[in-house]
Amino acid sequence: MNILIASTYELGHQPFSSLYLESQLRKQGWNCQILDTSQYENSPAILSGMLSNFDALLISVPMHTASSLALELVETITERFSNLPIGLFGLYASSLEHLSLPASISLLASGEIADEVTQWITEIEANSQISRVVIRKNRSSNPNANELRLDRRLVGPLENYTKLVHKEKTIAVGYTETTRGCMHQCRHCPVPVVYEGKIRIFERGGVLTDIDDLVAMGAQHITFGDPDFFNAPIHAMKIVAEMHKNHPQLTFDATIKVEHLLKYETLIKQLKEFGCLFVVSAFEHVSSSVLEKFQKGHDRHDMVRALEICRLNGIEIRPSLLPFTPWTTPSDLMELFEFVVENDLIDNIDPVQFAIRLLVPEGSLLLGDEEDQNRFKPSKDNPLTLVWESPDPKLDELARIFSDIAAGSIDSKDPAISKFDLMYQTAGNMLGLPIRYSNCTSSTNREVPRLSESWFCCAEPTQGMLAKTKAQ
Repeated sequence: MNILIASTYELGHQPFSSLYLESQLRKQGWNCQILDTSQYENSPAILSGMLSNFDALLISVPMHTASSLALELVETITERFSNLPIGLFGLYASSLEHLSLPASISLLASGEIADEVTQWITEIEANSQISRVVIRKNRSSNPNANELRLDRRLVGPLENYTKLVHKEKTIAVGYTETTRGCMHQCRHCPVPVVYEGKIRIFERGGVLTDIDDLVAMGAQHITFGDPDFFNAPIHAMKIVAEMHKNHPQLTFDATIKVEHLLKYETLIKQLKEFGCLFVVSAFEHVSSSVLEKFQKGHDRHDMVRALEICRLNGIEIRPSLLPFTPWTTPSDLMELFEFVVENDLIDNIDPVQFAIRLLVPEGSLLLGDEEDQNRFKPSKDNPLTLVWESPDPKLDELARIFSDIAAGSIDSKDPAISKFDLMYQTAGNMLGLPIRYSNCTSSTNREVPRLSESWFCCAEPTQGMLAKTKAQ
């Protein structure tokens, strides 16, 4: 049985989701090949040219953008391969069941789905009649920790993927995970829709071996892509302690909730000692009403305290933001800009973060609030997400303007600070609200380390982002 696993986009990293599924299917003796379409300019033609050699196609959809690109691929290849069994897998797969999909798509699988994918392939081998199956599963049949045995040789070299930008150098980055799922249930996030507050741990030895392999490929920095690195803090700290022992020059970054940065304050110093350069943390907003809608578990005072803790220990926070939501008011937006200035965060936030709109796919936990259900409506133009309008039309216009401003900073040497100042001034002028700070500059001359790719899965991608991805 020959199976092609295709990945369209995974935040600019090597396709971890595809590599992980391949490792599980390999145990069954099937021949799997991975195609990372983000690495080719004419990926539909390349994919179509390969498919005659395969019995089934699995496409990874770990995020909204990947889903959009995957459906475009399916539309292209089904014209020629109408009888080829196709499965979509990943966090967003089960949320696509409301769409009018081609009949050849017979599997939509999210979560811990190795057993179900194995069954699907077995039925294809037996030439069984296959009806479409939708799987949303947060548990595995294996009670032990998940094995991690990735064959990194199946994908392109690290030099083709996201880099660390630090001290005027670009550094090769390897991506791995220590857990799957999340113990929290933030209502705007796609993870709890599938995992319902549960996690699966990758066994420590497998993660460390994967890091060894990445270092052998040239990685000098590791991104831990867990939804929250401190979902299993003891497990995470053991891994980075051993990693530092084996590779003392290796640096890393991780994503950690504000709530966890405060709860595990005593671990932050150790993170720095083991090589942590920065932490991504979903600040999202400064509005208490928006944060409550999201059930983030923190407020603006907690964010300030988290910054103090991390900076005291030599670690920068790179906040992710969701400025535009159905509940954002004009004064909320201006307060967000002021918060950034007052806490010296201009250099810590990629300009595109200020243009991000809330993404609400089918099945979102936000739809469980009767008060807000009428805010979100289906869209013929974008069936992958529900649409909404801001309480003030000027905010919707600002989101479009910010997107255009930010697009000029993608792969550009323009300093982020000029983009920030332009957005802040534009917002104040359009909304008719006071601009408390002018000619905004960083209060320090430090360079904040960052990754060359800025994107976050709860975000509605801007047109500039999509254009950049499709051009790769």
